[in-house]
Amino acid sequence: IYNYTTPTRNRELLTRNNLVLMSDYVIYTDGGCCNTSVYGEGGSAYVILQDGKIFAKNSKGFVKTTNNIMELLAIVSAVNALPKGSSALIHSDSQYAIKVLCGQWKAKTNQKQISLFRDIVKSKELEISFKWVRGHNGDYYNEMVDSMCTSEIEKIVAKYNLPKDRFTKRKTNQQQMLAFSC
Repeated sequence: IYNYTTPTRNRELLTRNNLVLMSDYVIYTDGGCCNTSVYGEGGSAYVILQDGKIFAKNSKGFVKTTNNIMELLAIVSAVNALPKGSSALIHSDSQYAIKVLCGQWKAKTNQKQISLFRDIVKSKELEISFKWVRGHNGDYYNEMVDSMCTSEIEKIVAKYNLPKDRFTKRKTNQQQMLAFSC
């Protein structure tokens, strides 16, 4: 369990020893990207639970993105959907996202998403903790957000009629210049 606390709030939501959950919400997030595709199509998704029931869920697809951006975007979108003053435990299969957002790793890229996360948490006075979950390991809600994410990538492929051989083609200047609006 990793805790992210804002400078103004210090109460721990979870303790490492007894794992007592005191959060208002439990969140599952996932992001993914076809990193080997010349179009970099990706998706992000989240599910927010309150008292064991789905409070909110959302997903979206993008082009010209990366896996780490999609993982971070899923978390940013989820915390943005939380009510002011609430607490949440976020489950993610991305150690990168968890550790850069908690300050354990220094990010060389994706500063925009990291700053946005911190700004939202601070302005909404949220208390956020993270729990890493192994991806594709049978966790019901992790599998749900993974499926939502994959579905968004498939929608992007269909929307832009991306070719099946997009994983083998080299990027040409023309492909690099393509502008997509999502």
